Amino acid sequence: MNRKLNIGLSLVAGLLGGILSHYVAPKPVLAQSQVIPPKEISAQSFTLVNDKGIPFGMFGFDRDGNATIRLFNQSGKVIWSSNGVGPRPLATGTSN
Repeated sequence: MNRKLNIGLSLVAGLLGGILSHYVAPKPVLAQSQVIPPKEISAQSFTLVNDKGIPFGMFGFDRDGNATIRLFNQSGKVIWSSNGVGPRPLATGTSN
């Protein structure tokens, strides 16, 4: 008799637990759902930094609103710029 009572109580407890968990459980976090990357990212400027956080490049706008690209060396000096501010690298090709 004791064995039948244990089996009966186990079934009832399982059913009640299943019913309660259906109504009381929090919403799933859906960690497996795929995040769609944005088609466009916009900002006033982008800064390219190394693993130590030192800036090595900047894509943005100058004071006049013109688009510019600047590349920096390790000491922070401009080594190349798209708008003529700072040094420009020498041409690599030869002209005849």
